[in-house]
Amino acid sequence: MSEVNVYEQALAAVLSEAKSQGVDIDKLVEDANAGIMGNKPYTWVGAAHKPNVLDALKKGSSRFSGNAPRSGARRADSEVSKQGN
Repeated sequence: MSEVNVYEQALAAVLSEAKSQGVDIDKLVEDANAGIMGNKPYTWVGAAHKPNVLDALKKGSSRFSGNAPRSGARRADSEVSKQGN
C-alpha cells in the first residue's frame, strides 16, 4: 500500500483548476520558483531545502504545463464570444 501525499494532491488540484481557468501553468511555476528563491512571504524553508522544494514543484506541475492561454486572454475571448451572439 502506497502512502498518500496530501500536499501533492493539493498541488495537483490547484494546478488543475488553474489550468482549466486558462492560467499559464509554466509562467505560474516560473513565478513561484522565483518567489521561493527570492524569499516571498509564502517561503518558510531555509536555503538548504529550496532545491528540494523547486524539484518537487517541477515534478508536481509537469503534467499540467503546456502552452495554455493566460486567464486574462481567456476572459477576453469569452467576452468576444458573448458580443458575437
